[in-house]
Amino acid sequence: MKKLLIIPIILLVFASCSKKAEKSGKPETDNKEIISSTKMTSLLIDVLLTESAVMGKQLQYNDAKYYTKKYYNYTFKSNGVTFQQFDKSLDYYASHSDEFGVIMGNVVDSLSLMQSKISNQ
Repeated sequence: MKKLLIIPIILLVFASCSKKAEKSGKPETDNKEIISSTKMTSLLIDVLLTESAVMGKQLQYNDAKYYTKKYYNYTFKSNGVTFQQFDKSLDYYASHSDEFGVIMGNVVDSLSLMQSKISNQ
């Protein structure tokens, strides 16, 4: 339950990054390098769940770097993307707030559904 409570905090961080990117005037990225919005939604769900798992491990172990690297490598590999692709795509969507808003809305909806399913068990 504690792990799912951290999700809103992470979402706030992503939202603040979005606003900073809009103000920074970053140049457009070639759309061929950008992860599709559907895949980005799925990837962000996995990233947030990974972050939650890492934070849970940090409470039990003192080796955060090991688990962070291990879990994120697995998350990106299982989604068929590199960290660089994720980072470029995150920059792109953060500078396109309408698209990012839709993606984050879908992420929140999916995580809320997961949480309700867990709560009902």
